[in-house]
This record gives sequence, structure tokens and C-alpha cells, in this order.
Amino acid sequence: MTREFPRWTRTWRAPRWTGSGGEQLYQRSVAGDALAFLPCYLFTVLPAPSFRRYSQNRTIKAFVSGVTAAATGAGAAFVLGKRALIDIPTWLMCGATLLLVSKVKKVPEPLVILGAGVLGLALRTIMGGV
Repeated sequence: MTREFPRWTRTWRAPRWTGSGGEQLYQRSVAGDALAFLPCYLFTVLPAPSFRRYSQNRTIKAFVSGVTAAATGAGAAFVLGKRALIDIPTWLMCGATLLLVSKVKKVPEPLVILGAGVLGLALRTIMGGV
């Protein structure tokens, strides 16, 4: 992808480059491609030999595994939260769950899910939902 994207950006505008200013557009395209992809190369290709040296280190493997799981979980929580928190009842359920989890230690997850379901049914009944 990093090899094909610069080619695509240059050829995509190629018919429009005939005439005045065409060379300047080409230069801007090349500069933009370099600015977009140069950091990727600088942070992966140049330190690659040191990555090989540390690849078998158990501590670093555990750290990378934890960071990967945390990033995946944070992304999923953001997407699900954005789609789920759409009205007052869902915000109330979110607040009650966060309060429960932050104040009470060692709450079993099935109990939290059951409580959220009961709270959701109660709020739906009170608010007059279908």
C-alpha cells in the first residue's frame, strides 16, 4: 500500500496537470506522499535490527500483548459506547454501571450484566417503551 498510494495520487490527477501549474501540483503530491509515509518508515525500518534483538524478551512480549489488548478494547468500547449511548435511559444505565463497578470491588461480570438487564427493563417500563 505504501508503494502504490503515491503512484495512485500522481496518476489520479495526471490529466489535470497539463497546462500551467501542473508541475507544482506534481511537486505537492510528491511532498505530501513523503510527509505521509516517511514517519512510518522512520519508526519501523530504521529500528528493525533492535526489534529483532528484543523479540524474544518475555517482558517486552507481555508488554506488547497488553498494549495491543488495551488498544483493541479501548477502540471497541469507544465504538460501542458511541452507538449505544443515544438517550437518557442508556446514559442512566451507563452511569449506574460505572458507579457500581468503581465503588464495589470484585463484582462478578455476570452479575453486572444481569443488573444492567434488569435496570434496562425497569427503565423501559417506567419510560413507557415498547
